[in-house]
Amino acid sequence: MDYTGGDFKDPNLIQPVWDSSAPDVVKVDTLGKIYTLKPGYADITMSCGGASAQCKVTVVDDIR
Repeated sequence: MDYTGGDFKDPNLIQPVWDSSAPDVVKVDTLGKIYTLKPGYADITMSCGGASAQCKVTVVDDIR
């Protein structure tokens, strides 16, 4: 999934909607940036103008 963004102030553009299936594991903001919160799994979905794309995210403990 690749989205480069656009002019979010332009009301004529269709704005993407981002969603996480597990917001306690991965949070996603309105620009599609994800934030990992704890180990687990989530599906990130972007919907825009009747189309959608999804990717799976796995969050693991910090390995050192």
